[in-house]
Amino acid sequence: MRYVTEDDLRGAYAAEPFARYALPADAKLTPSARQFLVDFRIDVVGDGAAAAPHAAAKDAPGDADTAVPAAAAPVSRGALLDDVRLLGAKLRLLAHRALGVDAELARACDELGHAWLHGLMVADAEAPRADGAAGAKGPCAPLEPALLAPVHPLYFEAAVIDAELARAMRFWDAACADLDQEGRHAVRAWLGAAGGLRATIAACAARAEKEAYRG
Repeated sequence: MRYVTEDDLRGAYAAEPFARYALPADAKLTPSARQFLVDFRIDVVGDGAAAAPHAAAKDAPGDADTAVPAAAAPVSRGALLDDVRLLGAKLRLLAHRALGVDAELARACDELGHAWLHGLMVADAEAPRADGAAGAKGPCAPLEPALLAPVHPLYFEAAVIDAELARAMRFWDAACADLDQEGRHAVRAWLGAAGGLRATIAACAARAEKEAYRG
């Protein structure tokens, strides 16, 4: 299996903007690459499970249905870092918003967000997972409980981050087999850290939910 990263897409788009991507049958998108396509409203076409750049110019007459797939790079630790750094930046933003609202959530997001921005795969091997599992075995369940309207908007933002973490964890848990030993170790470390953070988010959301009920 081959993978297309966000860097692959950004490089191709910078060279020549496009409106459609071909889906090589033997390739997949990393989560950040998929988000890039969503953000730029780029259509994905083809029979594969992932997208690769094509040569058609965006909004160019007569080229709307042209999609020329490009070679995707083998999955690597560098592709994992693309996703880790993006999530790290989002965690730092969430930590900033959490200041004065939830000190525990702010601290957890800031510490891990800072580490991820620097590409550090910190993890506690016994870190709890939001789905009750330990370590890095399998994907996580969605954040529980469902949030109520009276809960501070911060926790709805946290739920979005939780969903992004779950998606990235599921992807990298499946892609782990395609990596070398160093890459698998990095993925396992990151999955442990991400699972621990998801457990913290779930605990903070549950506490806010109880306080909303009391109010």
